Amino acid sequence: GKVKVDASKTTYKAEEGKFNATFYVDEEATTNVENSIQVLDGDVIDHGDEYTIVAKHVQLTRSQAEALTDEDLISRAKAKAFKREDMSAATVAIEKPYTVDSEPGVYKVTLYVAEEPTTKVEINVTVVTGSAPELTVDPTYINIPLGGKYDYTYGVNATDDEDGDLTSKVKSTGTVNVDVEGVYPIVYTVTDKDYNTVSKTRIVAVGDIIVGEDYLFKANNYVILKKDAKGTDAEILEKSEAQAWVKETGIAVPKANLEVRDNGGYKAEVGTYKTTISVKGATSAKDKVEPTARVIDGDIIDQGDEYVLVASNLVMTLADAQAMTSNEDLIRLTNAEAIKTKDMSAGTVKLETTTFKAAEGNYKATFYVDEEPTTKVTVNIKVVNKDVIIKGDKYYIGANNVKMDSSTASALTDEMLITLADAEAWARVDFSSAKVEVESHTIIGKEGFYYATFRVAAEPKTKVTVDATVTKTKLVIDASDFTITNKEAKALDEETVLKLAKPEITVDTRSRAAIPTTKDIVVHKPHLTSINKTDIKGGKFDLMLSVTHEGEEYVKVIKVTVQAGSKPSVAPPTKGVSTGDSTNIMSLWAMSLLALLSMFYVVRRRKEDNE
Repeated sequence: GKVKVDASKTTYKAEEGKFNATFYVDEEATTNVENSIQVLDGDVIDHGDEYTIVAKHVQLTRSQAEALTDEDLISRAKAKAFKREDMSAATVAIEKPYTVDSEPGVYKVTLYVAEEPTTKVEINVTVVTGSAPELTVDPTYINIPLGGKYDYTYGVNATDDEDGDLTSKVKSTGTVNVDVEGVYPIVYTVTDKDYNTVSKTRIVAVGDIIVGEDYLFKANNYVILKKDAKGTDAEILEKSEAQAWVKETGIAVPKANLEVRDNGGYKAEVGTYKTTISVKGATSAKDKVEPTARVIDGDIIDQGDEYVLVASNLVMTLADAQAMTSNEDLIRLTNAEAIKTKDMSAGTVKLETTTFKAAEGNYKATFYVDEEPTTKVTVNIKVVNKDVIIKGDKYYIGANNVKMDSSTASALTDEMLITLADAEAWARVDFSSAKVEVESHTIIGKEGFYYATFRVAAEPKTKVTVDATVTKTKLVIDASDFTITNKEAKALDEETVLKLAKPEITVDTRSRAAIPTTKDIVVHKPHLTSINKTDIKGGKFDLMLSVTHEGEEYVKVIKVTVQAGSKPSVAPPTKGVSTGDSTNIMSLWAMSLLALLSMFYVVRRRKEDNE
């Protein structure tokens, strides 16, 4: 017959659940049956003699597979078994052995009805790598001040679809040194239970870091002494301590890849220069740093944390020393200057201690920066009794104005002029003596006013000019050249010089002042010292004798010959004019004539008085 569904008594729907259905015979409607229908969510199903089993394929993450149990697998497969007769539940079991591990792949597992083992289904268990965690590091670039604090957890969190909040599992690699300017990449990493790992980098800049398009930069303004400056691009890179980092990764750019794009005319001369540094190959105009370089004249420099202190050793005249009235004068004369390197602004210099006195001698002075007292320098100060002192790049030179008689002027040599002017030079760095030369002079053997210019042999542009006055000759020193051995030269003293040279003094008889004697003659000590230091080879030396009369200094230069070896000394030549000294002949002739005229003048006056 024909079977039909009684719709009024049927609840069946195409969805998971339990339903009823009533069927009847179309030709005999009273003949009908009612049965139960159960719809299950599954991928595979098997109907046995009495039981039915249904299950779904399973997908697991690696971490889920690693922790999988039989009960967990049955649950995840939504496996169910029923006795069809009454739709009562039956027991689902897993056929063993079976394999499901944490390695990604597809594993086959058989489930069966415990009450009817021949009723079974095979499911696929697929192990996959789950979705990666989501790691947030915001912001990715942070700038903090020098000496500040860095919170490694700031702006960092992580979540995972399977594992939930993983923020506490985030680890950081790298360290930020807040006491040192620079760029520090900090790498944040998080791993979920499926071993999915995510990393992100944050760039932490400490201090004054310049942010460009593709690079980060750091460079310091700097101060350098003129005597130390080379004026090269390499020096700019070195002294500014220029650095660069790749902006995205924080990786340092090798120093060899840095270049000076513009040196601002930088050279080893006093001045302030604005320079531009970039990375080789960088194309963006933003990728640059512009440190300022200052070349300054000075002898001592101290670089502090924020300030630079520069000062010069000082050679000053006694007159200038006596004119000083305050510490500020000493600061000014030594050119002591404090500079804040960050913006090249001026600091305040203070005097800490000094041994300085307004008297000839060597002294010291220590200065410090008022805003940074640990930054300090100590300078040397030399006070000398000179009329004029000039400061050069590496040397000081000083000399006195000169006054001499016409006979001395007529016989003047460069050595005599240097001695008469007491011209001296000193290295600025340590006050060691330097050689002085006569550059030029206008002095002749006539009364008048002249000038003389001296220079430092090692630094000719450093020179000093003094006045020279030539007066009438009123006194002549006559002395002999002499020869001695090397041994005698080392022991030569002033008394021996006078014995060997046998000096005599001739004075204008009209002089009203006391007439000097040979005991008043002074031997020039620097000349004597040079002779004392003669080596075994010997040599010829100038030796100056001088005497003061009526406020003027009169000199005589003799020749001293030091023989090599240790032969006996040669007796001094007959007193009179030394070999080659034609000016002495003229001087003696002039003095003789002067004496005769003086005698004539005295006789004539007496005759007039008698009349």
